[in-house]
Amino acid sequence: MRETYALAPGDGVTLLGTPEDSEGDFTRSGLGFVAVGCQAGGVPITDGSVTPPAAGPLLVERRGAVGLLTLNRPHVHNAVNADMATAFGAALERFDTDPDVRVIVIHGGTAKSFCSGADLKEVAGGTTPNARGHEEWGFLGLVKHFVSAPIIAAVNGPAYAGGVELLLACDLVVAASDVRFVFTEIEHGLFASMGGTVRLSDHVPRKIAFEWLIAPSEIDMSAALAWGLVNRVVPPGEELGAALALADRIAALPPAAVRACKRAFYGAVRGEPVLETQHWLVNDAEWLALRNSPAGQDGPRAFAAKRRLAAESGP
Repeated sequence: MRETYALAPGDGVTLLGTPEDSEGDFTRSGLGFVAVGCQAGGVPITDGSVTPPAAGPLLVERRGAVGLLTLNRPHVHNAVNADMATAFGAALERFDTDPDVRVIVIHGGTAKSFCSGADLKEVAGGTTPNARGHEEWGFLGLVKHFVSAPIIAAVNGPAYAGGVELLLACDLVVAASDVRFVFTEIEHGLFASMGGTVRLSDHVPRKIAFEWLIAPSEIDMSAALAWGLVNRVVPPGEELGAALALADRIAALPPAAVRACKRAFYGAVRGEPVLETQHWLVNDAEWLALRNSPAGQDGPRAFAAKRRLAAESGP
């Protein structure tokens, strides 16, 4: 059964459920919604499309044993900023510790894109698209935030850069047939540091993965399905229903066994997939060195200023 809350304006998390449960289920963050007139993660934003929604950057809902997290920055193609990441990380943590939530579904809501990656204007200003107080959770408060509850992505539109990388942190992916993926970070003087270099070759063959990261081009859903990047492709508009149906199937199974299976599958010990640890250390060192260099700082600034990034010689 679907439950609905009254709108809670001014919160980073907009709660959907029963009003009497809202304060007990989630800590009020006091996060305001900050409108930014910018471009998002590789997707041009027209001047008439920068009005933020009345609700916060994330909608949180319970549908029976399924927790639904809906990205809610459609005016910037669901580009991830610190407000969205903080809200998402907190909601993810709450769902994972709630014994009544057995599966989590992520959806792009009303945005034309599922997620366009990091809000590069905020990155250019020195703000990371991570959860405040929990930088260790990584991009969107998700990519390094291991939870035992299975996560299913319902992809309703194109995903760019970090928007594709967050899918690598999901256990299952259901996508609409007209969706396209592109790892655009290289074009902005950066690289796919939010899971791309660490995880993509676990999903597709290494040479295919490296080409997608180093010479980006559109990945259509026939290729994504053939290579194993998504589980199912459905007609546009049916991705959320298909993802929820899959979630319901999993939710009907013994929850302790499901969670134990996920931890064993990923080699997770005390909330950390230990098989990835060394790779993340190398990835993060390279990211910090690049991000703190003049070249790494110029990419987001050029993007925010709508300036073409020139190729440079040398390492």
